[in-house]
Amino acid sequence: MFYIRTALTNIIRYKSKSILNLLICSVVVILLNLFIGSLESNKQQLANLPEVIPISAQISSLNGEQQTGLIIREDKVDALLQSKYISDLAITVVLVAGEGESPKDNLRSFLTIDVAGITNLKAISGLTEQDITLAPDTSLTFLQSDTPVCLVQEEFLNKNNWKIGQTITLTMYYDYLNKNSEYVMEQLKTEEFYIAGSIEKKEDVYPPQVIIPLQWAKEASKSVNTPFIANAASFRIKNPLQINAFKKEMKEELHMLPINPAGDFSHSGDALAVNDATFILSASRIQDNIGLLSVFLPFVLCIIVFIGYITSYLLIQNRRGQYATMRSLGVGSSLCFFILFLESIIIELIGGSIGIIITIILTKQSWIILVITFLIFMFCYIGGTTVALYLLGRISVMKALAQKD
Repeated sequence: MFYIRTALTNIIRYKSKSILNLLICSVVVILLNLFIGSLESNKQQLANLPEVIPISAQISSLNGEQQTGLIIREDKVDALLQSKYISDLAITVVLVAGEGESPKDNLRSFLTIDVAGITNLKAISGLTEQDITLAPDTSLTFLQSDTPVCLVQEEFLNKNNWKIGQTITLTMYYDYLNKNSEYVMEQLKTEEFYIAGSIEKKEDVYPPQVIIPLQWAKEASKSVNTPFIANAASFRIKNPLQINAFKKEMKEELHMLPINPAGDFSHSGDALAVNDATFILSASRIQDNIGLLSVFLPFVLCIIVFIGYITSYLLIQNRRGQYATMRSLGVGSSLCFFILFLESIIIELIGGSIGIIITIILTKQSWIILVITFLIFMFCYIGGTTVALYLLGRISVMKALAQKD
């Protein structure tokens, strides 16, 4: 308690210098908060960038003219489904169906129902969950399964006198292009489908008459030993900051090519269109800012140490007489150092706290940044003060007593 009272007495005795030191501490804390706050703000912007500017990608023909009606082989579909870099994967396979058992003849007049096997609603342009009316205790998660469940276009539902919750028998056929670009009609399966919901028809949205899970079509093609071929695929990059790793996987494992406008027309889905230009430009700018601020951070910390040193050194120059007097009265050098150090700590704590309060008023800095900044300031500034006090302790007592204050 004696040491604290002595330190406070010295602060009051040299109040003009103490106030100057307080102001310097406050300004340093404010500037350091702005610097570190800017650095953290840029890091937060980079972390939030995938939400603000998502990267979408779509499989297309080599020349980029066609994104639907493609031939996307099963191995590529499997690789897309298993990729850790992909989210919101929307794959579509186009089928045709007829109600009931398949007749032996006149097949074309029987197959009057347009069917799409999809992984999620995003596979149908413009279709949202608000357009779907589901049966009680039913969710759209069935689209990720291989269960025989379907959604039916509302108008088509009423036309056939079907109802949500009813079971209908459908015979599915696979109408696809083979390697010779010839359409092949292949029967998949006759199955009872549970109508899980209806699709409201609205302007500029053209859903198929029936929607089923893509996985069901995939498993059905295996059961009849027919190669599975998807007709369209689009998705989002899960973490756009891993765009380079994603592109490497697409190139090495899926053998996807960049779009070549001069390429020959083909139904084969061998190219990948990635809409990443805006994201890369924005991310590059933010990363440049982070890099620049990170490079200057050590220099800023060194400057704070220097400010702490030079401020303390200049303010205690005319207190050499006081120091020498204390030493001549038998006070040890360590105790003298401690008293002056405690005095400086009190001033820096108060000045730093004032700087934090001003920062809170001027900015919306998070408490974590404020605490980190305050601790960094105290560590650096006290480091400079310690050096200045150490040099003071090395002066000659006799020489200091001979000089005027």
